[in-house]
Amino acid sequence: MMAGRRELTLKVIDFYNFFWPFFIGNRHLNYDTQHSIMQAGDWEEIELTIPTSEDAWTLFPRIYGRLWKKQ
Repeated sequence: MMAGRRELTLKVIDFYNFFWPFFIGNRHLNYDTQHSIMQAGDWEEIELTIPTSEDAWTLFPRIYGRLWKKQ
């Protein structure tokens, strides 16, 4: 059941993403934030909270936490 919710959510995001950049200045709802964060540096320690299957209906899933760059 969760896979179906996730697919529906991704389709809704793709639909909104068609209009979103026009109003928000080229920001994209389907941007892979976690990938960009991980590529931004060589991390010594990573404490990230990543959306779970419970967030399948969330239009704006969030990744938050702390990262420490290697010294």
